[in-house]
Amino acid sequence: MKKFPVTFLMAFGHCGLDWLHSLLDSHRQILLFPALSFYRCWKMLGASLAKNEDEMFDMWQQYIVKYIGPDCKNEQKRFLHTHQEVKSFFLEFKKQLSSQGISRVGVFWALHLSWAYAKGIELDAIKAVVVHEHQPWPFEEILLDFKNANTLMIMRDPRASVAGIIKGRKIDFGYLPDFTFNMIFETWFQAVDMWIKHGKILGDRFKIVKNEELHDDLEANMRDIACWLQVDFDQSMLVSTYSSGKDYFPDSRYLDKANNSPVDYEDFYLPENIKKRWLGVLADKRDLLMIESLFNEIMGEFNYERITKRTFFSYLKGVIYFFLPNHALLKKWRGDYPNIEDLKRIENALGRRSKILCLIWKILPSAIKFLLLIIVSILRRLNIYFFSKNRWVRYDNHLPIQSGANK
Repeated sequence: MKKFPVTFLMAFGHCGLDWLHSLLDSHRQILLFPALSFYRCWKMLGASLAKNEDEMFDMWQQYIVKYIGPDCKNEQKRFLHTHQEVKSFFLEFKKQLSSQGISRVGVFWALHLSWAYAKGIELDAIKAVVVHEHQPWPFEEILLDFKNANTLMIMRDPRASVAGIIKGRKIDFGYLPDFTFNMIFETWFQAVDMWIKHGKILGDRFKIVKNEELHDDLEANMRDIACWLQVDFDQSMLVSTYSSGKDYFPDSRYLDKANNSPVDYEDFYLPENIKKRWLGVLADKRDLLMIESLFNEIMGEFNYERITKRTFFSYLKGVIYFFLPNHALLKKWRGDYPNIEDLKRIENALGRRSKILCLIWKILPSAIKFLLLIIVSILRRLNIYFFSKNRWVRYDNHLPIQSGANK
C-alpha cells in the first residue's frame, strides 16, 4: 500500500464530508476505514509520549475498545464490528507496531494494515488509500509526514455551511455557544488559508469538490473523483454506505432525527429549497453580511453569488459584526443576567488554575463580570482573525473525543 499516495479527506466546515466518505466507502480498490481522524486521535491520546511499543499498543487498545469498538452506537465511527474482528485486529496490531515502529507514520500504517487484516481485505486489489481526517487543522503535519499526500476537500456555500451548524447547536443547546461560533469560523479560515497558500503549489494533488455539484450531477463528479484517485469508476460510488455495508443517509439538522431520510430526497436537496432553509436561519442581515464579508474571496472564486452589497464600508461592517459577540448570544446573556452560564464556566476555570483569582472573580460586581465576558469574547475573535498560526492549539487540547465518540 505504501507505494500509493495517501489521500486525506477534509472539509471547509459543515459541508457534507461524511456523505462523500460514504460514497467512497464500498469501493473495492479504496482502503478507507471509518472516520477515525488519525491526527486528531494522535494528539488527543498524547501518542507522541508513548515510550515503547507496549505503551503505544495499550493507548490505542483502550481507546478503540472503549469508544469505537463493537459496542459503539455511532455506526459511522464504529471501527470494528465484531469481537472476532477486535481479537484479530489487536493480534496484528502488536505485530505491525514491532514492524512499523511507533513513529506517527509507523502507527498510521500499523492501524491501516491491522484493520485490513481484521476485515479480510485483499490488499493486492487496493489502488488508493483514503483517510477521513475531517477537520483541516493538521494539514501542515500531514505535509511533513507524507511528502506526496493528496488532499481532497469538500466545500459548500459558506452561508449554508454556517447556518447548518447554527441550526444544529440551537437544537442541541437552545443557542449557539461562543466557543462553537469561534470554531465554525476558524475552521473556515484554516481551510481558506490552505487553499490560498497551498492550492497552486500542490496543483493536482489538492482537489476541492463542491457539495452543490455533487447533488447536481453525482455520477459525473464521482467519475471525476475516481479518475483523480486513479481507481476504476464503480457503481458503488453512487450509493452511500457505512463500513458495515449498511445504507447511509446524508445527515441534515433540518430533518427530524427520528426520520432523517426525507420522503422526497430529490425535492429536499433542490437548490432553491436548500437556499430557503439557510436563509431562514440567517434571517438577520448582520449574519449574512458577516459571512459574505469574511469569505468574499472564496465565494467569488467558486461562484457563490452574494446577497449583500460589496463595498469597503460593508466589508468593514461585516468584520466588526464578527469581532463583537454574536447578537443572538448577546441577547441570551442579557436575558440570563446575572446568572449567565458562561460566567460560571469562567469561575470554574479560574478555580482550577488559582484559588486567589477565583476568589477575586467571585467578589467582582456582576456588571464588571459581564463587561469582562464581552471583552474576552472580542479578544478571542481578534486573535482568531489576526493570528493564523497554530489555530489547532485552541481546539482538541484534551480528550472530548472520548466522551463524544458514542454520540
